[in-house]
Amino acid sequence: MKKIMQKIFNFIKEDHNSYYNTNKESGKTLITSKTKANKQELKVLKFFQANNKDERFSAEDVLAQVDFGKSVPITSVRRAMTNLTYAGYLKKTSFMKKGTFGKQIHTWQIND
Repeated sequence: MKKIMQKIFNFIKEDHNSYYNTNKESGKTLITSKTKANKQELKVLKFFQANNKDERFSAEDVLAQVDFGKSVPITSVRRAMTNLTYAGYLKKTSFMKKGTFGKQIHTWQIND
């Protein structure tokens, strides 16, 4: 448990770019969007930390199982998982599974 809490604490204090602002937001709107993106990443990280380290999840799995408080687009979940992968918290696996639309999709697991 201590190791999990340390990872979450490290993630919170890191200065990383969770939101890419491709639509040129500014002011309060930009601050709100950055805050939402950070919270989404933290919830995704907590989800992976709470599960068995050998379990693999797709973005669809995460979207279905994490309570984000309200509806979020799958692209936000994918962005969060990609950012967490680049930061070293998650790793993309070679295991793929059938997604909602019948195509094979990637899975991730916690990077221990």
